[in-house]
Amino acid sequence: MKFKLLLLFAAGILLPLSGNALSSGDVNVRLISGYYWMDNSCSAGSPFGKVVSFRVKNTKGTLIQNISVELTGLNFVATGGTSYSSGTPLFQCKTPTKVYLGDIPAGDSVTAFFYVGYNCLIYPNNTNLTTDYLTTAIKLADNNSGTVSTSFNRNIYVLRNSNNNTITILATSTNTVGTTTTISVAYNISNVKPNNIIDMELSTTQAFPAGYSITGCKITASSIPSDFPVNLSNTHYSNTITSNLPSGGTVTIEWYLKITGASSGLTSSNIVPYIVSDAGSSQRWQANTTTFTGTSTPSNPITMTKRANRSNVLAGDTLVYTIVIRNSSTTTDVTIDRLVDKLPRDYKFRYMEKNTSVFPRLVMYSNSTAYPSYLDTGYLLFSGQKEISSGVFSYVIPRQDSVKLIYSVTASATIGTADTNIIIAYVGTSSVATAFARVNVLSVLPVRMLDFSARADASGVSVNWTAANLEPGDRFELFKNETESLNYHPLNTYQIDDHMSIAQFSYQDLAQDAAEGVQYKLLHYSLNSHANEYVAELNGSIKSTICSRVYGESVLVNLNGDFGAEAEFVITDMLGKELYRSKQDVRTGFVNLPFNTSALPQQVLLITVNCNNQSFTERLLSR
Repeated sequence: MKFKLLLLFAAGILLPLSGNALSSGDVNVRLISGYYWMDNSCSAGSPFGKVVSFRVKNTKGTLIQNISVELTGLNFVATGGTSYSSGTPLFQCKTPTKVYLGDIPAGDSVTAFFYVGYNCLIYPNNTNLTTDYLTTAIKLADNNSGTVSTSFNRNIYVLRNSNNNTITILATSTNTVGTTTTISVAYNISNVKPNNIIDMELSTTQAFPAGYSITGCKITASSIPSDFPVNLSNTHYSNTITSNLPSGGTVTIEWYLKITGASSGLTSSNIVPYIVSDAGSSQRWQANTTTFTGTSTPSNPITMTKRANRSNVLAGDTLVYTIVIRNSSTTTDVTIDRLVDKLPRDYKFRYMEKNTSVFPRLVMYSNSTAYPSYLDTGYLLFSGQKEISSGVFSYVIPRQDSVKLIYSVTASATIGTADTNIIIAYVGTSSVATAFARVNVLSVLPVRMLDFSARADASGVSVNWTAANLEPGDRFELFKNETESLNYHPLNTYQIDDHMSIAQFSYQDLAQDAAEGVQYKLLHYSLNSHANEYVAELNGSIKSTICSRVYGESVLVNLNGDFGAEAEFVITDMLGKELYRSKQDVRTGFVNLPFNTSALPQQVLLITVNCNNQSFTERLLSR
């Protein structure tokens, strides 16, 4: 017999907003990076890559949810006599090709950053600009399966290796996976002529360090605020300068990099910011870089555990998973971007716990940009990156603390053992922690529990159960759950003092609010401290149940419910081999089957009752 919990409520369910799929008129995309600069000498320290950034503006007029930007292609085009003379035109994205931007409110914009590395190309001379260009293709997608594709062309220019500007890397902040590190870069700009283009770019060697994702930049100081104003965010390129720049002018830009993995540290060869000024064909300069003390390999303080509230359930039962994500760092908070949980077989998602009295820091509907829908199966996605307050995004795990995700599922409708589901925590696109839980799905209650049911009557609810082979020291604890939260509150405890071959128990719940969905949970603790859990749902009547036990040279069967006048009884082993079959009158509710199990090795048998076009199966332990 199985008891299934089904809580139906609408007010507590927050589903993702629906809408039309993303189309070209919903977003405006602009490439805000400058040109590609090639260094003909290909000397040490020359730029072998650059940050490429795209600003995505929501022009739809309503919220766009769960938008992402993917760099889908880099196509180099060489043109005519000004093309390169040697080298390999290899352009590759060295950071994740897909960036998750989250929600974009109407009229707002978000910037996506990529790092494009490339090989050195040699051109005929250092003075002429080429007409070669790189086509950068991107694709945007939202949560309604809509996509928008676009592409941009940027010319490739030859850089004169004059090294007469200087750059100082000031500092880095934290060095922990799940945090954002800051690199402050001071640009010392030399004299240039009027009406020239100034490209301010972040370049690195081709081996951009793994485990870092560029998330943004901001100008924090400037002696030329008309062209590079203080607090200008996510823009590091300008082509609108119309006046002389002062000799020795400076601009300070803070770059923000999310640490996504404990792969490597930052060195001056990894991060090489530079400035070039175009004062005609003879003045295109690469800046010197002041070496800074590199960081050590980032530490990963993130660990995760997962457990199910029951290791054994009946087919179709409800169970609860609890995931704990812990931050062991003693110095800094960390952020998880998303959690991906793979449910086994045909398990189905039900509800997330949202009662913070259970635990103050929960992954909930309210702090997620994406979450599963009711009865979702397969992969479950929980996405954070939602701005809770200015500059603070979920899911934040405080130092020396943890965050929990608690949710319920419906187990598979078919029996099976060791159903395993694995959850993975991600920072950016990097996996930083994994955990799993296993559950066995059974066809019947464990052998020692013969019956557990709840039935409404005039005075409240009568909760009854029957158990076999109880020993002194065994204990039953009865609980009740009548809200949409996953919490139970205790009703009573029963201590067993003597051996009992069969014992019946009852509890009268005087509650006057008995309704569909109220659930009772019974915990049985044996002498070896092993706990079994049983769940019954109040549905206004007792469901048909059977319970059986070996009694001498026969099997005694107790039936509860509408079985009719006659039923067929079949006993098989766990492999399906039939050991006994007969038809019996069941009007008394008790049947004594002449089946002697003493000659069999001790094993678990299955007893099935067929009647009224119904079939009920229970386990039976032979003696």
